[in-house]
Amino acid sequence: MTITELITIGNTFEWNYPQMKFADGTVSDIVSEDKVVSNRQEYISWLYKVKRLFQKEYSTDIMFDEIFELTSSHESITYSRHFRIMGILDSVEDEPDLCNKPVQKESAPTVEVTNNINIGITLSSITEGLTSEQLKDLKDYIQSNPQDKEGFMKKLLSYGVDATTILANVLGTEPIWNTIKNLLS
Repeated sequence: MTITELITIGNTFEWNYPQMKFADGTVSDIVSEDKVVSNRQEYISWLYKVKRLFQKEYSTDIMFDEIFELTSSHESITYSRHFRIMGILDSVEDEPDLCNKPVQKESAPTVEVTNNINIGITLSSITEGLTSEQLKDLKDYIQSNPQDKEGFMKKLLSYGVDATTILANVLGTEPIWNTIKNLLS
């Protein structure tokens, strides 16, 4: 069912003032602020159709929460409530994409990589081609500067180690590669 069809049906309901029957058989309208619908069962069915359409087609509209509340309410069915529903339906029909809720930016999926990477492969990627003197120098640097990652990298690169090869070897280890595949699948 479309929003236009729901508006058309919504305009067919008859609204009357509540009536009071007297003992002598006469009937009189009750002075009331609101009219009531003549066919309550059809009206409730229509409310559910409005709710379902909004859930399916207009869940991002800024009026979604209000229409959901109006069509789910346990308060009495009144003309003023119907008038509000019809106003929302009309406005959404006229400008269906005008008032979407602000889109929440999706954050990139994150994956926690634990420290179970094959350290041997990583170390061999770093130390490949280094002399024993250069390895001792790196070990001494780390022991005297344990927090200086940038200095360590500069020293390592100064020995001619190719950072691209190190990165490629680290990314190529099974745990990291499987994580990358899962993340991008």
